[in-house]
Amino acid sequence: MARLDKLREAIYQRKFEEPTRPPEDDLPLGLPDRGKPLPLSWGKNGNGTPALAADISSASKKRRRRRIAVAAFIISTLLLAGGAYLGYTLFLLASDVSFSLAGPGEVIAGEPAVFKIAVVNRGRVLLQNPSVTLNFSVGTITDENPRIGLNPPRMKVMLDDIPAGGRAEKEVRVRILGVEGQSHTVTGLLVYQPENIASQLTRQADVTVRIARVPIAINMEVPERLSSGQDVTLSVGVDSELTLPLADMSLGIEFPSGFDFKSADPKPLAGDDYIWPLRDLETGRSEKITLRGKISGEPEEAKTFRLRLGSYEPSSKRWVLVAESQTSPIISSPFLLAQATLNGARSGSIAPGAQVKGTIYFRNNLPAKVQNVTITFSFPEQLVDLRSIRAERGFYDVPKKAITWTPTSESRMKEIPSGGDGTLGFSFTMKSSLPISVFSDKNFTFPVTATIDSASPPAEYQGVSLRSQDTTQYKIASTLGVLARSAYYDSPFPNQGPLPPKVRAKTTYTLYLQVTSGANDIRDVEVRAALPGGVAWENRVATDLGVVTFNPATEEISWKIRDLPAATGILRAPLAAVIQVGLIPAENQTGSAPKLLQGISATGRDVFTDFNLSATADDITTDLRTDIRSVGAEWKVVP
Repeated sequence: MARLDKLREAIYQRKFEEPTRPPEDDLPLGLPDRGKPLPLSWGKNGNGTPALAADISSASKKRRRRRIAVAAFIISTLLLAGGAYLGYTLFLLASDVSFSLAGPGEVIAGEPAVFKIAVVNRGRVLLQNPSVTLNFSVGTITDENPRIGLNPPRMKVMLDDIPAGGRAEKEVRVRILGVEGQSHTVTGLLVYQPENIASQLTRQADVTVRIARVPIAINMEVPERLSSGQDVTLSVGVDSELTLPLADMSLGIEFPSGFDFKSADPKPLAGDDYIWPLRDLETGRSEKITLRGKISGEPEEAKTFRLRLGSYEPSSKRWVLVAESQTSPIISSPFLLAQATLNGARSGSIAPGAQVKGTIYFRNNLPAKVQNVTITFSFPEQLVDLRSIRAERGFYDVPKKAITWTPTSESRMKEIPSGGDGTLGFSFTMKSSLPISVFSDKNFTFPVTATIDSASPPAEYQGVSLRSQDTTQYKIASTLGVLARSAYYDSPFPNQGPLPPKVRAKTTYTLYLQVTSGANDIRDVEVRAALPGGVAWENRVATDLGVVTFNPATEEISWKIRDLPAATGILRAPLAAVIQVGLIPAENQTGSAPKLLQGISATGRDVFTDFNLSATADDITTDLRTDIRSVGAEWKVVP
């Protein structure tokens, strides 16, 4: 009781000060746990805090943690419930809906094909606004798209609402085109909305069909065997058994190498693609095209003509094929064979001024020997230096304008046994300059012909011509030339400094670069050169064509010309670039004509032969002999 008495005295004394009220946040939320008895006095714990206050604070913290745990449990339960509902919506409801797309396993190209859409609702809710989007492959014709397009067509099919336990079906008719054996896959996307949710759900299905037959025939009438150099007439026919018309069809023909197309009836579209537009294809209607040309090739070589029928887009040169075929006639081996080869090749390009080495291969394909054989090799005389012709055991026959081998000059020509063969050699040099007198004199070719014949055919071949010819053609490459000179007085820019050049004094010079061409256009021409030591770039340039650049890091000059026309420097003036440089001679150059430009070269590509060309020029010095106002005393360095 002593403590209570002291407390009573303190309360009722005059100087009693009422303790301040703690903030509401510090008040205890409840009493301590019941399992722990409350203290009966205002004792203190070990750290000086009143024991009763500490117990109350501890109880408050525990209750707060308990409330947080309860709240977390409630939130987790709600999330799990929402996830379960979402899973049911996305998976269980989706599994209650089946979507199938059925079609024929095989179809006839161009004939109607039926695809069946089926949607079954096994769920308990109504399916609203169901629709199916069908994606077809290129070559499919629909009612909305009656013509073949280059892009895959799409079709949207609307279905009625499907009640719980209900079913919806719909058929779609299309026509599929393509080559025989080609597979087409049709994909479908079902979109629907269950009545009890706001989201749309989807299902997918697909079906693949194969084109079993194409009721369109394209064929080419051509002999099984053709002779090289033979003029041929070919006939191409297109026949249709389609029950429905097919519009906007075209026929394309790819000719083999060695076929020289001359004419056609009807004519193809303009261009080099050999495309013929056709009328609507339908049963009982046929199309016919007649072709004329010349065929050449090696003995026993197959020459394949490829035919294609379908929808053709000229701007993109793309096809949607309906049918295709090919035929391959064989080049027959003649009774007597002679083939010429130049520089080891049967085709290619030859440079003007080049030496040409040739061979002629001959063979007797008859079952009997032949006697008194003559072989000739003819070529364009105007392109060859006739003084350079050499023939092993042969001679140049002026009236025939051909290198000739006879039984008199070549003993092997007296008799060639059955299956016997051999080679003959010759050489000549092309002229350096071609006969260019007008601008149309360009893109020269060099056709050569080897001819073999017998004056004494075997008895069983009396009255049969054994003569055969073999012609092959080469392209004449263009020439590319580069010229360079220096000047002081003859210049579009004023030059400064002493002449003759003086040690440690600067003198500027004008440098001229020129390019020329031969009989063909040349593309991507570039002239390159470098400045020697002691020579500086003065950044003064003028050109007829192209762009001149200077790289200060490498001291290199580049002059680029996109297109150099044929006959530049012959019928046209050479193209020129003019630049200015400065020279400061050193003492060790006294008495010499220092270089102003070195390593001068030009490159380009022959447009006609696709041959890479190159040329070089001598270094440019202070020797100004091409500057008519300059004299020799001005060319060398003085002290």
